[in-house]
Amino acid sequence: TDTGMRGFANTVLSGLSPRPSERSILVDNRQCGALNYIRQSEAYPAFRLTMSLDARTIESGENLTGAIGNIGGRYVTLVLVDDNGGVQELGDYLSFRGGFARFDVPLNRVGVSRDTSQVLIAFGSAARPRTVDTQNGQLATTYFPALRTELGANTPMVMVPFSVR
Repeated sequence: TDTGMRGFANTVLSGLSPRPSERSILVDNRQCGALNYIRQSEAYPAFRLTMSLDARTIESGENLTGAIGNIGGRYVTLVLVDDNGGVQELGDYLSFRGGFARFDVPLNRVGVSRDTSQVLIAFGSAARPRTVDTQNGQLATTYFPALRTELGANTPMVMVPFSVR
């Protein structure tokens, strides 16, 4: 919950010097399937891929741009988990150069702005996962258990929240 995050962060980061930065975000319960998938990863919280966004907040109608790093010969999948828990594959918006994948995704908000964040997740695998095709458009509670079954718990990944206003 949002009220418990400050105490949680203080407990986890206690005694670390210098104290790392932290960022609390609100998510919708329908997005929890994605967050559980990430949290249950053997690599969590040390992501093996990296992701940078050119802006963490964009206006509806703008493009979300950024890069995914440490892809090293992996098949890279990029998905959006919207604030209703829907999962959309964004592979058509990826371009590759060297050890990076760049993305440039047009996004439009339908309905009023909400306090909850969108979640962008990239993961690497040996080949395109079947789940990406069979579960695309499904809710995170369906998509990510299927992905875990297919890829296991040691999948290189990264997650970054962002907002569309």
